[in-house]
Amino acid sequence: ISLEMPQLKFMRNVVDKMKNHSPLLSLFAGNDGMLILKIKTDTAAVATYFPDLTIHQESNLEEMVSVTLDIKKFLMFLSWEAVHPDEVRCSIVKERLVYLYLNLNDNYKIHYFLPAMDM
Repeated sequence: ISLEMPQLKFMRNVVDKMKNHSPLLSLFAGNDGMLILKIKTDTAAVATYFPDLTIHQESNLEEMVSVTLDIKKFLMFLSWEAVHPDEVRCSIVKERLVYLYLNLNDNYKIHYFLPAMDM
């Protein structure tokens, strides 16, 4: 599933707070345009929902795919919000990797691959 990402600045603020509680972050994406960021601890589970995102590519097989990442590596990507990208896409390959694509004024394109972490 490939989705247009919400504002990176807002996502960075949320993930930065989640980082203080867990080293792992789970991303869930649905064919309905929903992106969910979730962490789990011994005492709680915290999730942030981003509904109604633009879908660029749907998965015919499943309604929801997920992947678990190193939260610090995902935060490194989110720091690209400082350059004010025109477009940011997130593609998730179920339990394998996240492919992040960032477009800067059609002059520069950043491709960022994050492998899944074992839980």
